[in-house]
Amino acid sequence: MRGRFRLSEVPGVTVGPVPGAGSADVAATAAYRALGSAGLGHLGGRLELRTTGSAPRSSDLARAARRAVAAALAGPHRG
Repeated sequence: MRGRFRLSEVPGVTVGPVPGAGSADVAATAAYRALGSAGLGHLGGRLELRTTGSAPRSSDLARAARRAVAAALAGPHRG
């Protein structure tokens, strides 16, 4: 599973289409918690997760969301 997170100054996290009932909620919650853990809970962004095959497990979605947020925060464009 691959994830991409684009940081935004607008609070909240939106998630692109993810297969499986409730999957978007799981991913958004994990991304928002990752922002909060980084001390940036007042920010938000857009999360895009790509997967092949069947609907991913909730734990895999959460892990991918956290990794995507971490990568976005570590990127050189953050200011």
